[in-house]
Amino acid sequence: MLISNVLKWELTPLGLGFSIRSLSSGQYLTIEAGIYNGVPIVASPYPVSWTVQIDVHHQETVQ
Repeated sequence: MLISNVLKWELTPLGLGFSIRSLSSGQYLTIEAGIYNGVPIVASPYPVSWTVQIDVHHQETVQ
């Protein structure tokens, strides 16, 4: 069976949070420009730190 890395992500400690890197592209999740409600999330070659926490109502979900 072939297992694809297309939808797999690697979370690595970075500063006070985690970087989020795509295993398929090697790119990191970041925001397009500025911090505001609805800002696009894009891929970038540069890591940024994200705050990640378990959803208390759905233990299998992270926010």
